[in-house]
Amino acid sequence: LGFFTLRDEGMEALEWLVIHYPKEARCDEAYFRLGELYTEDRRFRLAVQRYEDLVSYQYKSPLRIEAEARVPRM
Repeated sequence: LGFFTLRDEGMEALEWLVIHYPKEARCDEAYFRLGELYTEDRRFRLAVQRYEDLVSYQYKSPLRIEAEARVPRM
């Protein structure tokens, strides 16, 4: 019907993934991408929350360092 974009649907799918399976392998990529998307939308609190979740749940991820570096910029 045109009410939602593919981007919105993709964000919803990523949110579902990180809420239900926060410690799954490659979920770090979902957290990181959500942080980027929320930053683009200027929804900085949500972006910070997703970056912090990445650090908390995916502490062995190579994306952890970049996520930690992005939080103070918000």
